[in-house]
Amino acid sequence: MTYRCILNDDGDGVQQVDPPHDVSQVAGPIASLKGTPVDCFCFCVAEEAAKYRSQVLQTVYDLYDQGRTNPYERFGGAATDLPYALYQQGIDYLPVMIDHAHDAGIAFFASFRMNDTHHKSDPQGLLAPQFWQEHPEYRLWGETDAQTYYNAGMDYSFDQVRQRKLDSLEEVARNYNVDGVELDMSRCPYFFQQEEAWEKRDILTQFLVALRDRLEALGRPVQIMIRTLFDEDRLQHGGMDLRTWIEQGLADVLCLTDLQNTFRTDLEPWASLCQEHGIPLYPALEGSPRIDRRNFFDNFANPDAPPHNWGVPVDHELTLRAATQNFLSQPGVAGLYLFNHPPRPIFAEPQEFLIGLFDHLHRDKRYHFWDGLPLCVEVLRPPEYHQTIEFDVRGEDIGSQSSHVVLSFRQQAIAFPHAAVAYEQPPIVAPGLLAYTFNDQTVDESAITRDKQPAGRVPSGYNLKEHERIEIQLPGSALRNGVNTMAFAMPKQPEMQDPYVYIFEFDVEIRFRREREA
Repeated sequence: MTYRCILNDDGDGVQQVDPPHDVSQVAGPIASLKGTPVDCFCFCVAEEAAKYRSQVLQTVYDLYDQGRTNPYERFGGAATDLPYALYQQGIDYLPVMIDHAHDAGIAFFASFRMNDTHHKSDPQGLLAPQFWQEHPEYRLWGETDAQTYYNAGMDYSFDQVRQRKLDSLEEVARNYNVDGVELDMSRCPYFFQQEEAWEKRDILTQFLVALRDRLEALGRPVQIMIRTLFDEDRLQHGGMDLRTWIEQGLADVLCLTDLQNTFRTDLEPWASLCQEHGIPLYPALEGSPRIDRRNFFDNFANPDAPPHNWGVPVDHELTLRAATQNFLSQPGVAGLYLFNHPPRPIFAEPQEFLIGLFDHLHRDKRYHFWDGLPLCVEVLRPPEYHQTIEFDVRGEDIGSQSSHVVLSFRQQAIAFPHAAVAYEQPPIVAPGLLAYTFNDQTVDESAITRDKQPAGRVPSGYNLKEHERIEIQLPGSALRNGVNTMAFAMPKQPEMQDPYVYIFEFDVEIRFRREREA
C-alpha cells in the first residue's frame, strides 16, 4: 500500500497536556491532522524505554515511578504526561489512539528508534533505562561523530541488543492493531563500531529477515517501514546495506533523510531501485533545515562552529514548499514524509503549511543551501577551486517572469593567516573587493544591498564577529530550472594584508507577485 503523506510524531505533544487528564484527550494528535494530506501516522512508542505496556522493555511509567525526570524540560514531565496519567488510571492510551487514527482513515505505524541516543544528555534521566546503564560494554565507544554524541548508541554485534529490539517490535505488532512498524534507523544512524560496520552489515540484514519472519507468523499483514539515510558513505559507516534490503524486499515502505533539509534533487540510485522492486519511496522533510552532525574532529575551528544539535527556527511554509517541489519534480517519489513538525499542542488547528503542502507551484519559496559552508575566498584563486556554490532548484515555475529572486549570504573577513607580520583585519569587507558571479553573469553593484550585522551566533549556529549580510536582487528569469551556481572571487594582485573572506548561510528566495499582492 502507498501513502500520500506520512507524518512522524515523536510523542512530545501528549507529554505536554495540562491536567485534569481523561481518555478523550488521546484523540488530540489525530484531530490535529484533519484537513491535511496526512494518511499515515507514525507514533514513537519506544526509544530505549517503552511508551507502551511492555514485558520486554523497561517503560517510562516505571521510570517515572522511580522519580526519573525528562531531561528536556520543555517537553514536560510526569504532571503533564497524558499516557502516564491514563496508565495510573488503568487505561492503555495506545489502542485508543490507534482507533482514532483508523476512524479518520489514517494508517497507524508504531515507530521505534532503533538506536536512540537522547539519554546521552542525561544518563540518569527518563530516557535512560537500566539495560543501557548496566551494559556499558555494548556501547559504540569508537563513534566520534557529533562530538561523540552517538557513542551512546548500542552495538548490534551483541545478541542481547538485537533480541531486545526484535522482541519489542514483535510485542507491539502482536498486542496492538497497528498497520505496521517503523524502524527509525536514522537517529542514531550507527549500529556497529565504525571500523567494523561494513564488514558486519549482514548482521543487520539478518535482523530484518528475522523481523519479517516474526511478523508474517502473526497471521495478519503488518508492514515494515524503514527510515534511514540517503548517502551511501553514511550508510556504510552505519553498517546498513540498503541496496540488499531493497533487492530482498525487506521493507514495505522506505523513507530516506539527510537529517536536515538540504533541498536535495538527486534521489538515485534509490528511486530506480525502489521502482524496480515495487517499494514506495518517501523523501523526508525535516523540522529543521540544519543540524550539524559532522565528526567533531572535522568541525570548522575558526569561526566558531555550532554544536552538533543546533536547530534553526524556520519559516515552515516557505522552506517546505521549496523542499517539496524539489522532491516532487523527480520521478520515483510515492509521496512525502514529515519528521518533527507541528501540529502541537494536541487538538491544535493544523498549520497552513501542512494543509497546503502539495500546493507549491507559483508560490513563494525559500531554500537554505548551507551544506558545506562556510567557504573561504582568497586573493586570485579561481572560483572553481572551492569558491563556488552549486545548487539545484527544480519545478515548472522556476525562471518564471512573474517572480524575482533574492540571493543572500553572510560574509566575514579574517586576517591572512600566513602573513609575515601580524596585523589587525577589519571583519567588514570593503565594497568591490569581492566579485560575485551568478550563473556565469557578473552581479552589478546596483543589485547588491549590504547590511552590517552585530557579533554573535547566526541562525546556522556559527559564532561570528561583526560581519555583513549581503542581498542580491535579480529577476526570476536569472534562475535556472536545475543546476545553478554562485561564484566568489577576489580579483586583485596579492598583498600581504589581503584577508580571507568566509561565506556563510547561502539562501535563495523566490517571490511571486501572486503572494506579494495577496
